[in-house]
Amino acid sequence: MYILFTNILLLLFTFNIYAQTDTNLIVSHCTLSGFDIENLSTAECSDENYGFLDTQYHKITIHSTVAENYVLRFNYILFEDLELWKVDRSGTTLLVDMKNNSKPTTYDRSLGLPILFKMNGTEVVNFYYRINNKGFPVDNLFWVMTEKNFLQEVEYEESIKLTTRTIVISLLFIGAILGLIIKEKLFIFYTLSAVSAFLFFETESGLITNYLSHEYFDFTKYLLITSSYAYAIFTFYFYVYLIFNNTKKIPKYTFKIIHVIGVMGIVSFLMYPFTSYYPNTVNFIVAQLSILAPLVVTFLYLIVIVIGIKEKESLAIPTLVIFVVTSLFVIIFSVLPNMGAYQKFNITRTLYFIIFTINIIYYLLLILKKTSSIIQERNDLQIQNQLIQQKYSLAVIKGQEDERNRIGRELHDHVGGNLALINKSKDLDNDNVKEILKHTIKSVRSLSHGLVSPEYDKEDFEDILLDMCAKYKSNGLNIHVNYSIDIPIKSQMVKNHCYRILQELFSNAIKHSKSTDVFIDLMLDNETHKMSIFYEDNGVGFNTCDVNEGIGLKNIKFRVNALNANVAFSSEDKGTFITISNIYIYQ
Repeated sequence: MYILFTNILLLLFTFNIYAQTDTNLIVSHCTLSGFDIENLSTAECSDENYGFLDTQYHKITIHSTVAENYVLRFNYILFEDLELWKVDRSGTTLLVDMKNNSKPTTYDRSLGLPILFKMNGTEVVNFYYRINNKGFPVDNLFWVMTEKNFLQEVEYEESIKLTTRTIVISLLFIGAILGLIIKEKLFIFYTLSAVSAFLFFETESGLITNYLSHEYFDFTKYLLITSSYAYAIFTFYFYVYLIFNNTKKIPKYTFKIIHVIGVMGIVSFLMYPFTSYYPNTVNFIVAQLSILAPLVVTFLYLIVIVIGIKEKESLAIPTLVIFVVTSLFVIIFSVLPNMGAYQKFNITRTLYFIIFTINIIYYLLLILKKTSSIIQERNDLQIQNQLIQQKYSLAVIKGQEDERNRIGRELHDHVGGNLALINKSKDLDNDNVKEILKHTIKSVRSLSHGLVSPEYDKEDFEDILLDMCAKYKSNGLNIHVNYSIDIPIKSQMVKNHCYRILQELFSNAIKHSKSTDVFIDLMLDNETHKMSIFYEDNGVGFNTCDVNEGIGLKNIKFRVNALNANVAFSSEDKGTFITISNIYIYQ
């Protein structure tokens, strides 16, 4: 941070060579309580503290020890009503009358307000001017310099503006392209923030006013204020998505405040038509609100950054660095001079373009870093998804193989063995042969029932469940069912998954738990329409740490996840308890 700040200060010190004091000039400035145009030379200086609504009167006295062409240059260009007179040996001359659209012939508003005059080396020249800016603040900053220095300064300013504009437009283009490719909100707010700031600086520097007549100066000021509101709001969202990439960790009240400020900006812009009727009052209110809004938003910026630091977000500290550096520049080069602490530097006209360009470059670097991490996260997630899919595919294949093996064993052990006995029997009418055939038919029927799904669309789930319980009861398993659901379950997906889950539980109860009794409770929350299944048996239990090992329990967990439900296993030596909850029946 300190290295960056020092380098920028050295850069600005180098640029400030044009702001050196001319030792041949003596310039003084004072305020006046008023003056008579016919007797300007009699006006006396006084310390006046003007408000935004007051008409201001000023006097500039210039004495040069050499004969030279000089330029009196005002920094501010959005004067609503400015009249300026020059008083010298030749008399009194009205040079500027903004109200009547009278201005210097070479007037280019992007250069401020330059007034060329000559001095012979012995005389004193006085300038008197009167300002009424209809409720808006007035920047009274001016410089006096030789015509040669003025032309050098103009050339320097134009080169700086051309360079910064080229860089900014190029970076905005790059940001827009990246935004289209990556499709992140971060790039949208980066572009909107930069465009609104660019519009603000270009409006304040006078580029836009060059294309407007004087009667639209009020509109220019409202455009300036609206762009400042837009910049404040878009930058807030830019900070949020730069540091967090979402809005979840930011307090909701900050967004409510931002929305209020957005409404203030819209209302301020919509008040422009009323300036024709109540110019001073409307302009004053709009100006005061435009001063308050940035202060509030700056506080919100700090909230976002502090939360980012507490959450240990990687870009919180870098964002704080550029925020502090920019704030220091604004305080040093704008706030303190406007408060009268010291004279503004001549470089102020181009300083904002330089700072703005540095910010754009710095933020783009942070965005590229953020983008790199986002792409890396996406790649990691993609790899994880591929691994999950691979594991799932292997589990499905293993399940299919286990099922084939089970069917093969059933056919070999029961059906094949029984048919072999019958084949060896010489008396097919023997009662033992008939008993073997009956047992074989029962085994085949049981096997087929386990493979074929019931007709869920034609039968009620309670009937399907009771029918399955009756089949398992014939194998020596007593199943006690408490079905407390009054609403019919129509979702075939819910029916199928619940049926297969219970089928797996009953099979495990017989084969692994050695259970003789099973208790099933099915309950429904009528408000949330979510069903719960409670299972309990009196078997030997199992190790709950091995839940992910058995293929049967894996299938149960898979089906529970497919239902977006929850499952909990509890097993002791005396039995097994399983709870499946949050099954939404309208899936």
